[in-house]
Amino acid sequence: MKLIGLFVVVLFLNTGCFSQNVKNDTTYQYLLVDEVPRFGEKGLDLFKYLYDDIYSKLPENFGGTDKVLASFVVDTNGEINDVNIIKSYTNICADAVKDVLSTMPKWKPGKLNGKYVRVRLFLELVFKLE
Repeated sequence: MKLIGLFVVVLFLNTGCFSQNVKNDTTYQYLLVDEVPRFGEKGLDLFKYLYDDIYSKLPENFGGTDKVLASFVVDTNGEINDVNIIKSYTNICADAVKDVLSTMPKWKPGKLNGKYVRVRLFLELVFKLE
């Protein structure tokens, strides 16, 4: 199996500009925060991490294409939680993405008015394997 391409897009989808209450904590959409959460220090850190880890979780005989749309929350301490797969054509890719997102190292959390807040992000990954 050769991974021809894995395209990662952090989608800033406007699924509503209102906050959502979760366990007495507010989860903000990315549009409402002053600083959006980020992974790593360099711009390609997220892409490299996802490419390496997802590729290692796919079966060797898997081939084809898939597009996985996932949402997740970066908590006030930078941990990832509430990972949801919104759309995927295969369970193989969906499970790999969910597993990798659920076990990611800490992010730099988002901020609003100088305070760390929970922020929901969306991620679209496009797979093309031969």
